[in-house]
Amino acid sequence: MQQAIHAFSQGDLATAEGLSDRLVALAPRDVNAWLLRGRVAGRSGRWKRAEEALDRAAKLAPREGEVPFARAMIRMKQGRFAAAAELLEKMIASHPLGAGGGETDAFLAQLARFEGDPDPRRRWPELAASLSTADLDLIASGYLEHTDAFVVGGVERVADKQLQNWLFAGLFAAAFPDATIVHIRRDPFDTGLSCFERLVPAAMPWCCDLAHVGQMLAIHEWMMVHWHSVLPGRMVEIRYESLVREPEATLRPLLEATGLAWDDACVRQHERKHAGLREPPPTLSADQVKRPVYDTSIGRAERFGAALEPMRVAYRSMRRELGLDPAASGRP
Repeated sequence: MQQAIHAFSQGDLATAEGLSDRLVALAPRDVNAWLLRGRVAGRSGRWKRAEEALDRAAKLAPREGEVPFARAMIRMKQGRFAAAAELLEKMIASHPLGAGGGETDAFLAQLARFEGDPDPRRRWPELAASLSTADLDLIASGYLEHTDAFVVGGVERVADKQLQNWLFAGLFAAAFPDATIVHIRRDPFDTGLSCFERLVPAAMPWCCDLAHVGQMLAIHEWMMVHWHSVLPGRMVEIRYESLVREPEATLRPLLEATGLAWDDACVRQHERKHAGLREPPPTLSADQVKRPVYDTSIGRAERFGAALEPMRVAYRSMRRELGLDPAASGRP
């Protein structure tokens, strides 16, 4: 598997295809093998083969049971996932004064501080109702202690693209009144396809089931509507599609919001060489930002046709259940 992934990340599609074919022949019930085969076929423009591989993976993926994991997230009353966040993080990190923290658990670690408190009101999320200034100072100082490892060589801004940040935007805003919170929007079905292909089930159980992915997409939108309403003026929203098609025009306002001047290096993230900087561990979308910005991932979900219909149906149903505008369903 690792050899196939390496070949794919290096753009050696012929080798990756041969290895992925061997993997599905040796382990025909391995979901990851079929997902890899689909990714390789999609990169090659062989959409029928990619659709068939994705459909097989969807049928083999483990199920969560009658009550989807995604529904539980509603109780937890910003960005899209994976590739969009990876690209933006690397653009910011390419700035002479910027760095990338990757999918750091620095903020989640601060919440873990309260898990052992004997008073249930002092545990998350109940803690949110009684946060004191001292609590916020503790969270902020602990987070900075973790992320200061990336603040070297004149770095003044660190991008944190942890995939669960969207759940804690309110707490982050309270702990860091001057921080810039970025909400990256992307076509929901392109996002869902990326989640299904790339996310690790052990970390994100909902990513194994296309219907659960669709539900989570809608829940994410619902949460972001909430954060925008209670944090007016605190969030900068950008479109992934605009970022890849007009990177400079899209990125300039974001840099201004963070207090950074424009630098052409930001749109040459694939050439990035920051000697002496600590780099976060590579993530599942890291291979995509090693190339110049491209737009071939835009509209990619449409090419898979009926294979993604369970995700589309669940997404629209959950939007109706959450009271979101059904007329806007599926629009970029």
